[in-house]
Amino acid sequence: TFENMLKAYQYEVRYANTADKEFQPDPRDVLVFFSPRQDLDSAELEKLNAFARQGGSFLFTRDYADDNRMQRMPNYRVLLRSCGFECIDGMVEADASAKDTYYDVYTTWLLPEMLSTEITLDLVAAGWTETMMVNATAFETPEDTDNYLMTSVVLQSGETAHLMRPAMTGE
Repeated sequence: TFENMLKAYQYEVRYANTADKEFQPDPRDVLVFFSPRQDLDSAELEKLNAFARQGGSFLFTRDYADDNRMQRMPNYRVLLRSCGFECIDGMVEADASAKDTYYDVYTTWLLPEMLSTEITLDLVAAGWTETMMVNATAFETPEDTDNYLMTSVVLQSGETAHLMRPAMTGE
């Protein structure tokens, strides 16, 4: 599991509820959001923005089958946007002619490139750069973001990858 991997690399893993009044993240921590299922309230949003302004770090993931959940979480989207990310509806698909960007015959089983950043430097140096992302959704960088945060793209799909947009129903 991801938790076991973090512990193996000497990270302390604690679970927290951002809605708890006692929750005050330390700027030396990394807050990980694994495909949240409910929106943040305004107090949580302010607490997390303060954490970011103090130098705190985030790791965000998103469930590929989120069923437009992100559209029903405006405060979480505000947090993502302030951190330099916007969710894009749809699933990333590799171009079938770019054989080295997907697994076997499955163009939605991506083999993204791991970029060399401060947080991936050791992995890239050790040659541990291969990962598979099955049915991945995408984030993009908005033109206007809060200027107190740095955003790093860690995994990048092939240049010719595209989005399969969900079919619009009832219109």
